[in-house]
Amino acid sequence: MKILVTGSNGFIGKNLKYFLLEKKYEILEYNRHEIKKKLIDNLKKCDLIIHLAGENRPKTKNLFKINNEGLTKEICKTLIKNKISKPIIFSSTIHINETNAYALSKKNCEKTLFDYKEKTKAQLSILRLPNIYGKWAKHNYNSVIATFCHNLSRNKKIKLSKDQKLVKFLYIDDLVEQINKIIKKKIFQLYPKFNNTHKSTVKNVAHIIKNFTKNDKIKRLNNFKNLFEKNLYSTYVSYLPQSKFTHQYKSNLDIRGNFIEFIKSDYYGQVSIFTIKPKHQRGGHYHHSKVETFLIIQGKAVIEFQNLRDNKSYIKNVSSKKLNLFRSIPGWVHSIRNNGKNSLICAVWANEIFIKERSDTYTYKQ
Repeated sequence: MKILVTGSNGFIGKNLKYFLLEKKYEILEYNRHEIKKKLIDNLKKCDLIIHLAGENRPKTKNLFKINNEGLTKEICKTLIKNKISKPIIFSSTIHINETNAYALSKKNCEKTLFDYKEKTKAQLSILRLPNIYGKWAKHNYNSVIATFCHNLSRNKKIKLSKDQKLVKFLYIDDLVEQINKIIKKKIFQLYPKFNNTHKSTVKNVAHIIKNFTKNDKIKRLNNFKNLFEKNLYSTYVSYLPQSKFTHQYKSNLDIRGNFIEFIKSDYYGQVSIFTIKPKHQRGGHYHHSKVETFLIIQGKAVIEFQNLRDNKSYIKNVSSKKLNLFRSIPGWVHSIRNNGKNSLICAVWANEIFIKERSDTYTYKQ
């Protein structure tokens, strides 16, 4: 199928374009400042039109008429003139009944499309979109989430209005997936409902993103309460400056090897990476409540357990070849000794963060 996407260089258009290319559709494009002949040629060649092009915040209100209403009229006029009936998916707004120039231009676009539908019997879906968020939106333009993510990740101030009304948000990946379902199933509802929308105040969104920046500084994982926060974090990361693409970790090197505290979370515990040199060991301690789960990535070792209650012991050989997972058991002394010829590398997850003052780690003295 050949799909014409107008506004393919815009926020929604670019996300949709790559999504559809991954689905093996052939994508035809039309963007601002391209010649009219390209639009006409693509309208004739395509099987489906996804009309996303338009103005959001122009320098003058007259551009709403030119780039919103004008382009939509040009598309419909060309199709009617050439007696072509092509299905159209059009991006509109949930604010269609407001009296601002943007909403009025979208309302006039919808009227033009209704006229085209009546004359050609073409299929039509009008997407009355809520606030869309995700990667590639313009900051300080028409996306409050893009603005917050961009500015807060650069330690810049943001402005918050006193308005505390709930705003409906839709993630860009969910939108393009729903557009794909329309294409795939060929079910063109006039005003399709959207899945996975989330209502929140702008103040709450700012608070969540501020927590992302705070946790980034102390290298802590975020606790996502819902899918909205998970998607919001993906959006936040997409706006990070290149200087924050990497982090420097503290090395804890001693005679046994190295120990690096990799990922910490107040809710999910801690992931660390450590090495043990040949003939050396780690551990020799016990925990009352803390549980550690180990996976040897490289090398081999012997693990030894001793029950504090009855002094019974358990010994097991483990290696990276067999990908043996093993745990520390509360009330059991445990140690890991490298009995191989090369350095051992091991990943470990603990169900709590290591805090020196209350580490629940006690050296065993016989």
